[in-house]
Amino acid sequence: MARTVLRFAMGKWRRCLLLSVQGNLVTGWHGMGQGVNDEGVRRIGVPLRDQSTFRLVRDLRSHYVGPVKRDAAMGMFYRLLGGGFPTTAVILPLLVRGKVVHLLYVDNGAEQFTPPDVGELLILSQGVGRSYEAMMRRRKSA
Repeated sequence: MARTVLRFAMGKWRRCLLLSVQGNLVTGWHGMGQGVNDEGVRRIGVPLRDQSTFRLVRDLRSHYVGPVKRDAAMGMFYRLLGGGFPTTAVILPLLVRGKVVHLLYVDNGAEQFTPPDVGELLILSQGVGRSYEAMMRRRKSA
């Protein structure tokens, strides 16, 4: 499922990541695109204790389009991606039973604007949540 979501996103954006939300920590799960490698993605760990763009998306359970807050944690995030801060990024929560379990992050690379055309991603993110719920129902009934 992760690869399908990322391949779809790669059709419009240069860097695409699926991040896991585990309590007050966002960790790297899978990624694709310009300068993105699996080893760097798996090393990602961004705490959500302080105000951050990731925390905003998690807490509001709503997508975000705009500049990412520049702080030390996000500086390390972008170093692990192999590039610098984008001018803008898009972050969408992937919810299962109303809880944010993953964040879908896309941008067009360092110092680049990211098109805010997220309609298709919003539809896709809802489908991912429904797929997770269907898998959970199947596991319970097995």
